[in-house]
Amino acid sequence: MAKAEAEVEILLPTMERGRIIVEALRPEVENPPADRSRAEVALKEGGRVILHISATDTSALRAALNSYLRWIGAITKALDLFEGLSGGASRGDASGTGNLNKGGGL
Repeated sequence: MAKAEAEVEILLPTMERGRIIVEALRPEVENPPADRSRAEVALKEGGRVILHISATDTSALRAALNSYLRWIGAITKALDLFEGLSGGASRGDASGTGNLNKGGGL
């Protein structure tokens, strides 16, 4: 399927924040809105979120990248707002790693 692929690594301040992002993206990864692209999202040590997208062409790749990066940005802004409203309290750092892959490993 893939004629175009991209991988983005996003470094986050905590594993917990990475876990929240990976879980929030789960519905999109498991049931992609289009057949022209597929995404995998993984949480790695140190709060790194790895986003891998494969697509049938560069237009589909660009559209999928824009969507996932906007979703990650919106989740991050919501978390920042929530933490600001709760007095800046952090939920701590979760241990371990998690992977969310549709149809294979990263």
